[in-house]
Amino acid sequence: MRCVEKCPAGSYADNSTWRCVARCPSNPALYGDVNSRVCVINCPNNFYGDDSSRTCVLTCPLTPTIFFAYDPTHRCYQNCLYPYFGQPNSSYSVYGTCQTYCFSGQYKNMTTHRCEQCLVTCTQCVSLLGCTSCISNYYLYNGTCVSGCTGAACKSACPTNIITNTITYADPVSSSCV
Repeated sequence: MRCVEKCPAGSYADNSTWRCVARCPSNPALYGDVNSRVCVINCPNNFYGDDSSRTCVLTCPLTPTIFFAYDPTHRCYQNCLYPYFGQPNSSYSVYGTCQTYCFSGQYKNMTTHRCEQCLVTCTQCVSLLGCTSCISNYYLYNGTCVSGCTGAACKSACPTNIITNTITYADPVSSSCV
């Protein structure tokens, strides 16, 4: 095997095989650093590892939906890895981000590893059907928000408890059916 001081243009030094390669390997996951022309595990600051091109890029591709991570790997992700969850793009960025938290009105979807919106009647939730607080004039009943009630105490908003067969009331203090 001949040692190469510098790989030719368009190729990268793969230190796992000691060869010049046109594309850095995916196993182990390496990315071509365009500045050093070496396959690296973590891309330098302000660059992100792109799995499709196997290179370090300044901006992640837009399709499919891509999240970029501030974690040590600096990778472009189609799906964030736990404990990170994909936060969809916003008005100030075309990219989503992988982060450890979701905004108010969202919950951490453990299947998709994305931040998902709560139902419109929920202000906070732990899952799509697991509200923990409701918007004004809605009352919390077994993880859902029920409506149709205004005033200090009303029966119409809250359903009858099927176990005790008693009417539950909307409590304006706790905003839940009691």
